[in-house]
Formats: sequence, structure tokens, C-alpha cells
Amino acid sequence: MDRAAALGLWGDVLTAGVRADGPDLSARQTAILLRIYRDAGPHTVTAIAEALNLGKPAVSRAVDTLQGLGLLQRHRDEGDLRSMPVTLTAQGWTHIAELGDLILACQAPPSAAGANQDAA
Repeated sequence: MDRAAALGLWGDVLTAGVRADGPDLSARQTAILLRIYRDAGPHTVTAIAEALNLGKPAVSRAVDTLQGLGLLQRHRDEGDLRSMPVTLTAQGWTHIAELGDLILACQAPPSAAGANQDAA
């Protein structure tokens, strides 16, 4: 895939994402969800901020928003009361799965039926 194709795919994914039902997440919020999805935990605001090279206040605000949307939850770590691990909720897992499906759908070539309709 070349640069133009990659940017076209990214544009298609963003366009489909903002048209879909559900929250319209920022790039930072999406990056945080994907970091938690892809990497082994435990995930804390500090660890996420370091992994993404972002400030802790920015990550904390994004986590607060994602928690308010029901996509993440914070847990009290009984072993370290200062630590608040962050995990995906069931709704967060669903959102990530739908994002993956959306990317695959945008990457797929148009169906033959769709191409025939365009020609008509």
C-alpha cells in the first residue's frame, strides 16, 4: 500500500466512523483504547502516557471521557491504593471490534454488485 492509498483508507475509515452511531472519538481517545486493547496490562494513566509520549493530564482527561462514555473503567488496586488500573468495558470491547470491522470494510474492494450499480 502506498501513501496515497493509506491516506485514502484512513479518510474512508474516519468518514464511515463519524457517520456511524456511537461516540465520535478523538484520535487521542482512539489511541488510548487501542493501546489498552493491544498491549498486556495492567494499564494506568502513567503507563499509557509514557507509551504514547503524552502528558498525564491529557491522558487522564481522555480516560475520564472514555469512562463517562462507558468504554473504560478504572479499578482500585488494593495492593497500591495510589494506582488505578484502567480496563476496557464490554462496551469498549464492542467498540474496538466494530472499529476493526469498519477498517476491514473500508479496505475491501467494492463488490461487483456495487460496481455494476455505479455503471448504470
